[in-house]
Amino acid sequence: MKKIASPSTLADEKMEPPECLEIQGRFTPCVCSECINSEQPHYYNYNSLLQRRRKGREDVDCDRSVESVQLEPLWSGIEASEAVEGWDVFVSYSSKDVSLVTDVVEDLKDRSMRVWWDAQQIEPGDSISKKIETGLRKSRFVMPFISRNQINSGWCGVEYASIFHRIINGISTQRLAPLIIDDMSDGEVPVLFSDIHCQRYADKIGYEHLLAYVSGRS
Repeated sequence: MKKIASPSTLADEKMEPPECLEIQGRFTPCVCSECINSEQPHYYNYNSLLQRRRKGREDVDCDRSVESVQLEPLWSGIEASEAVEGWDVFVSYSSKDVSLVTDVVEDLKDRSMRVWWDAQQIEPGDSISKKIETGLRKSRFVMPFISRNQINSGWCGVEYASIFHRIINGISTQRLAPLIIDDMSDGEVPVLFSDIHCQRYADKIGYEHLLAYVSGRS
């Protein structure tokens, strides 16, 4: 895998500074035929790629080779670099469902999944919103535990709605893995998930398929 240089490395080696340092510190090297094996590839700005993706563009031209480059491998490179020290699954749930959630978390860990959940990640004195934001941004999967308790607890707060919107609208390469954990009917499922296939915990075959899916064994 091609190593993505850090800002300090770029400066030390006098490589072309990536434009996106001025925005969010996220950048990715070009993968055109000229840049892919170069020690000084062209770098793409995260916000620029995001804007092109939102407008339905599937490629971008390299400033050096003038070759057309597909967005998907560039985008994947950015988010993979963010998630490398993150988690596999972020769990979103109501504290009233903690007993069942604990069982699911253990099932995920049995499959060598790195799980973000507040019981283990938020320490006394931590900023809850910042911890949640980091967990959401650096997890490959977001697993909402859908229940009446979760709906009543305000699960669709700003911090959750934002990442759900990005995933559902294809702005992020992260994936949703929603799990219905009580006996709510399909009509009670939140509108946000109306077009998303949700597995049910009570359906053991479906539940096992969900575990296999997030662990990459389906």
